[in-house]
Amino acid sequence: MFIPPGGMPLPQRKVDVTESKPVYLRGQHLILHPALIKRVFGEEDAVAMVYYPQRRKLMLAPISNKLFRMAHKGHQQFMLKQTAGGREFAVALHSILYDHEIDQTNRPLDHEVSDKMKILTISL
Repeated sequence: MFIPPGGMPLPQRKVDVTESKPVYLRGQHLILHPALIKRVFGEEDAVAMVYYPQRRKLMLAPISNKLFRMAHKGHQQFMLKQTAGGREFAVALHSILYDHEIDQTNRPLDHEVSDKMKILTISL
């Protein structure tokens, strides 16, 4: 069994997304409520995502949002996976969390939605 430097991580309690708290960080994944997914991403199963470390902001948009992809040249494409029988959706954030040494504690995240531009901005 591999034990990472610093010992085994402590188990973190599970958090569930709700309509009042639709964005969570859980187990190095961004967890999103289905109502928020429908509002921002519609039926798409991939997102364009970019992280701005100086502002500590993660921005996501549907992969079909050409304006977002043009404006944010450093974007990456990530899969939007349905989990928990459709009660939530997940996007893996492993590389962003490690590369920028972001706190990986399970927690709700502050966010803003631009309905007109179909962009989700999350504070990390």
